[in-house]
Amino acid sequence: MILAIGILAARPISPVWDVAGRPRAYVTVMTEITPLRQADARFRALLGSTPDAMVVLDAAGVIRMVNAQAELLFGYPAADLVGQRAEILAPERERTMRHEWLEDLQASLAADVGDPSRTTDPSRTTDPAGHRAAISIEATGGRGAGTEFPVEVSISVAETEEGLLTLAAVRDVTERKRAEAALQAQQETTARIVSTAVDPFIRLDEHGTVTDWNDSAERVFGWSAGEAVGAR
Repeated sequence: MILAIGILAARPISPVWDVAGRPRAYVTVMTEITPLRQADARFRALLGSTPDAMVVLDAAGVIRMVNAQAELLFGYPAADLVGQRAEILAPERERTMRHEWLEDLQASLAADVGDPSRTTDPSRTTDPAGHRAAISIEATGGRGAGTEFPVEVSISVAETEEGLLTLAAVRDVTERKRAEAALQAQQETTARIVSTAVDPFIRLDEHGTVTDWNDSAERVFGWSAGEAVGAR
């Protein structure tokens, strides 16, 4: 147990015995904790100011800190998250798999810290000093109410006085996924219309390069789509 005394922390007190077995003095070690408290306060302020949901894990994959955005995104108060394993933020059907995956990822990122030569994945980065490694992934998040949603997660490992910590910045990409799906559906519909049109259909980009060439254009001009697309 550590007793906080003002700006100092006193570790367990040990007695010094005399020859008769009576305590003559007591010895302890005092450590100034003001800088640690200030650093912790700055770190919490930084987490609170970021627009993304932030989750901080220890080396065992246990949640140690979350910001307000994480509470809103996942539908849990911080008190219900801190002390839980990170899998609580995944859909229940994926939690066992996520547990194993997170253990492997943390071990891999921890090995990258201080050894940039290990970092060969283009989605993973290590800073010049080798203090942290990062990787970005897409996954599925699980809310407290049981709903699921797509997320983009940037995961990094940082060396601290408490050991290695994993920082996860989580962003809800539901709207982006909807927009991408709508665009793909529109492109597929346009492609079907163009390919079945009776008249030749030719589309050029701003540089005058052919981007679309339908079957009727092939029949009229004698060039296949493979020959025409990309030409000027």
